[in-house]
Amino acid sequence: MATMQTISLRPDAASSVEDLVSRIADLVLERQSLRASSADDLILERNRLELVSSHWALSRALIRRHCPPKADEAAA
Repeated sequence: MATMQTISLRPDAASSVEDLVSRIADLVLERQSLRASSADDLILERNRLELVSSHWALSRALIRRHCPPKADEAAA
Protein backbone atom coordinates (compact mmCIF):
# COMPACT_ATOMS: atom_id res chain seq x y z
CA MET A 1 0.00 0.00 0.00
CA ALA A 2 1.37 3.42 -0.96
CA THR A 3 1.60 6.08 1.73
CA MET A 4 0.60 9.61 0.99
CA GLN A 5 2.87 12.45 2.02
CA THR A 6 1.76 16.02 2.39
CA ILE A 7 3.74 19.19 1.87
CA SER A 8 2.98 22.60 3.24
CA LEU A 9 1.70 25.14 0.73
CA ARG A 10 2.77 27.91 3.10
CA PRO A 11 6.44 28.84 2.98
CA ASP A 12 8.37 28.85 6.25
CA ALA A 13 10.24 32.02 5.43
CA ALA A 14 9.93 34.74 2.82
CA SER A 15 12.27 34.11 -0.10
CA SER A 16 13.49 36.68 -2.58
CA VAL A 17 11.89 36.98 -6.00
CA GLU A 18 15.15 35.91 -7.59
CA ASP A 19 15.45 32.82 -5.38
CA LEU A 20 11.89 31.82 -6.19
CA VAL A 21 12.34 32.28 -9.95
CA SER A 22 15.42 30.07 -9.75
CA ARG A 23 13.54 27.47 -7.67
CA ILE A 24 10.69 27.37 -10.20
CA ALA A 25 13.15 26.94 -13.08
CA ASP A 26 14.79 24.03 -11.23
CA LEU A 27 11.41 22.42 -10.57
CA VAL A 28 10.40 22.77 -14.24
CA LEU A 29 13.63 21.10 -15.35
CA GLU A 30 13.06 18.37 -12.79
CA ARG A 31 9.50 17.86 -14.04
CA GLN A 32 10.66 17.58 -17.65
CA SER A 33 13.22 15.00 -16.59
CA LEU A 34 10.64 13.09 -14.55
CA ARG A 35 8.21 13.02 -17.47
CA ALA A 36 10.92 11.93 -19.90
CA SER A 37 11.75 9.01 -17.63
CA SER A 38 8.07 8.05 -17.11
CA ALA A 39 8.22 8.79 -13.39
CA ASP A 40 5.62 7.52 -10.97
CA ASP A 41 2.44 9.61 -10.64
CA LEU A 42 3.11 10.28 -6.96
CA ILE A 43 6.53 11.77 -7.73
CA LEU A 44 5.04 13.94 -10.49
CA GLU A 45 2.30 15.10 -8.13
CA ARG A 46 4.85 16.03 -5.46
CA ASN A 47 6.74 18.07 -8.06
CA ARG A 48 3.51 19.73 -9.20
CA LEU A 49 2.64 20.72 -5.64
CA GLU A 50 6.11 22.18 -5.13
CA LEU A 51 5.64 24.19 -8.33
CA VAL A 52 2.26 25.46 -7.12
CA SER A 53 3.71 26.43 -3.76
CA SER A 54 6.65 28.19 -5.39
CA HIS A 55 4.37 30.11 -7.77
CA TRP A 56 2.21 31.27 -4.85
CA ALA A 57 5.32 32.34 -2.93
CA LEU A 58 6.57 34.21 -6.00
CA SER A 59 3.24 36.03 -6.29
CA ARG A 60 3.42 37.08 -2.64
CA ALA A 61 7.06 38.17 -3.01
CA LEU A 62 6.24 40.27 -6.07
CA ILE A 63 3.32 41.90 -4.25
CA ARG A 64 5.56 42.69 -1.26
CA ARG A 65 8.19 44.16 -3.57
CA HIS A 66 5.97 46.24 -5.84
CA CYS A 67 2.96 47.05 -3.64
CA PRO A 68 4.25 47.89 -0.18
CA PRO A 69 1.54 48.59 2.40
CA LYS A 70 0.29 52.16 2.56
CA ALA A 71 1.42 54.21 5.56
CA ASP A 72 -2.09 54.41 7.09
CA GLU A 73 -2.56 50.63 6.76
CA ALA A 74 0.87 49.93 8.27
CA ALA A 75 0.03 52.08 11.31
CA ALA A 76 -3.28 50.30 11.93
